[in-house]
Amino acid sequence: SLPNTAVLESGALKIETGKSAEGAFLPSYGKTEISFKIKLSVLSQGRIDITDMHGKTAISILQTGNVLRYLDRKGGYAVVCDINTDDYTDITITADPATGKYNLSVNGVTVLSEKPFSSQIAELSRIKFSNNASNVFIDDLSVSSGM
Repeated sequence: SLPNTAVLESGALKIETGKSAEGAFLPSYGKTEISFKIKLSVLSQGRIDITDMHGKTAISILQTGNVLRYLDRKGGYAVVCDINTDDYTDITITADPATGKYNLSVNGVTVLSEKPFSSQIAELSRIKFSNNASNVFIDDLSVSSGM
């Protein structure tokens, strides 16, 4: 089901300025792959949080302008890479609560490998997309566990 803060537009989930969309999936205690396409404006400040069932954040990816950043264990956001904000960007996160580490791929290129979760958690079960400055579009969201 769609959250009441998002709408479908041209088949994609549109998250309007200042809103968020959150969804739950069956808790995963092992290797999990989360993939989606995201279209952001250079004016956006979008964030993707992957959490446990209690809302404790394991992975947080922040977009400001055309730069992606990740939340490190020190509580700060470190630069990952530049992205093209004129088109959809393919994002794949492969995470494993058993090891407390994840990989991040952008458009098929691994840009982070074996990064520790920002907080240690036992399972993954929620994803939240939010933005502050302009509309964000999400398409082809997929969650696979037990890989």
